[in-house]
Amino acid sequence: GKGVPALARRLRRRAAALGLGYREKRAGRDAFTARRALPDGREVFVLSFARRMLVALCLDDLGYRWAAAKRIAALPCRLTGAIIPHTPHARATAALLRSRGKEVFVHLPMESTYPMADVPEYADLIREGLSAEEVRGRILRSLAAVPGAAGLNNHEGSKATEDAPLMALVMRVVKERGLVFLDSRTTAGSLAWRAARSAGARWARRRVFLDDPADTA
Repeated sequence: GKGVPALARRLRRRAAALGLGYREKRAGRDAFTARRALPDGREVFVLSFARRMLVALCLDDLGYRWAAAKRIAALPCRLTGAIIPHTPHARATAALLRSRGKEVFVHLPMESTYPMADVPEYADLIREGLSAEEVRGRILRSLAAVPGAAGLNNHEGSKATEDAPLMALVMRVVKERGLVFLDSRTTAGSLAWRAARSAGARWARRRVFLDDPADTA
């Protein structure tokens, strides 16, 4: 924000001191193009400057379909693949994504407000009523099932992420292991990112959620 106008002023002053012509075209507060020219009209340089906008992509629910993992690994951009532990292709997907320069997260199953399926991949579900050691053990087993994970984000979790004491236990492990926690915000009342911040762990929270139903809403 402040850097662009300051840079423009310095260029203007330097051009004047050297007896050079100077033309400037603004494209808003945070972008401009400057041209410095010799007295005979030859241009010395053209400088364009604009704020860089970044989008972080996290693709959830990986580990079930190997064909999808290969397509994601081939994408020509940096992204994060969040893999559900104990799924059929969890380990292979983690290895493939990391070999292609992608970041890997554990898409950690957490208790929802509605009944969840009784399936192997939810064996280490983070739910209410667990002790600190049980929470720690479940997270460590999930990390072992997705080798090389740099962080965690919650799969489901509309009930668990509203439980402040439970989230404090989770973030204790996140901090201890040097991980980052991405709050998927499956509920507007999620306390996960706040718990991570309080624990001094690295954290982020999603801003836009793109799901698979093909409708406007």
